[in-house]
Amino acid sequence: MAELEPNWYRCTACRWTAHTDDWDHVTDPHPLPGQEPDVWVVCADCRSPEQYEILCDDPDCIEPATCGSVHLQRFRWTCFKHCEHGEEGDPGVR
Repeated sequence: MAELEPNWYRCTACRWTAHTDDWDHVTDPHPLPGQEPDVWVVCADCRSPEQYEILCDDPDCIEPATCGSVHLQRFRWTCFKHCEHGEEGDPGVR
């Protein structure tokens, strides 16, 4: 099962953007014989399974995240433009 962290994600199939909690989860309709079925993260708009990208943690940015770093005791996903640690005291949270 793909686990989504509490961030913003965009569907790469239809470009729908939402917070982690807004995505649906469905059980694999064709599991391998003798195995528990996987649970997929599915776009709530177009229903595409496992087709998402995480977005930059900068509050004003909607670019795909391309790097990650620890900043103020929190792991941040950021785009190339925002890959620096930011200003002192900036939590970088939407």
